[in-house]
Amino acid sequence: MRYFLLSSLLGTLLVGLGDAQEKKDPPKVDPPKPKVGVTKAPFGKLDDGSEVEEYTLTGAGGAVMKVLNYGGIVTSLKVPDKDGKLGDVCLGFDKLEDYVKSSPYFGCITGRVANRIAGGKFSLGGKDYKLATNNGENHLHGGKSGFDKKIWKAAQKGNKLTLE
Repeated sequence: MRYFLLSSLLGTLLVGLGDAQEKKDPPKVDPPKPKVGVTKAPFGKLDDGSEVEEYTLTGAGGAVMKVLNYGGIVTSLKVPDKDGKLGDVCLGFDKLEDYVKSSPYFGCITGRVANRIAGGKFSLGGKDYKLATNNGENHLHGGKSGFDKKIWKAAQKGNKLTLE
């Protein structure tokens, strides 16, 4: 009888240990590493027929940035949170028309001046200059044809992108 109880108890323990091993969490597998580099895709055409491209830059840490050759506009910036999940931290539009029609200067290269010039005029070296006004009576972020509206020449060099 003792043998049977001991044998039963031992069997129960062994079965219990087997169950515990089966219920273990599977080993964590790291997600695949993103392909580092630069890719491009069409984003639309301007009224004058100019092609606008969207470049995607992917970093080794998983961050992904998308930028247009139109205005140097950053359309998306996805960065990992503390848990490694990517989240977009950039305001922007999905269509080129929205940037052209009603851009509030989201993510663009501003210029030649990154602010307002009151009254659209200034003096330098005793000479007065009048600028195009595009913000009421003020000159804002380079005026009607600032850097935010320029088609930049994009040059890929390895994993880098320059806008010239």
